Amino acid sequence: MLMSPLMHVYLDQPMVEPGPQDQEERRQRVGLRLYPGNTVRSSLDWDPLTLRDDVTSEEQVAGVEAAIWCETVTSFADLQFALQPRLAGLAERGWVQRAPVDWDDYSARLAWRAPAWRAASWEFFRAGSVDWR
Repeated sequence: MLMSPLMHVYLDQPMVEPGPQDQEERRQRVGLRLYPGNTVRSSLDWDPLTLRDDVTSEEQVAGVEAAIWCETVTSFADLQFALQPRLAGLAERGWVQRAPVDWDDYSARLAWRAPAWRAASWEFFRAGSVDWR
């Protein structure tokens, strides 16, 4: 089966962690408020094999799937903002699945992606939990 838990992989959830002031309007606007919201870390800190009682082995999990609905997305920049950096965490989780990921190591590697996103003119959320310098 493909794992797609709301709390971790629905990228249209509002971002609940603080970011820079210049992104606050977009952070408040993008994301369905009927969802509880998540953080950059919550897209990484979960184990696909513990979400259902009937999953007893790694062979039962084909992978993970991210989802996004666009009711609050009004532009391509909004879409980019909703996706990154949480999509990177989902990719990491899908790749390593059960292996624990050290947050300090991961957040440093995530910050390393920022120059590429900036060079591509991507609007990504600069979450306060990551040192983007």
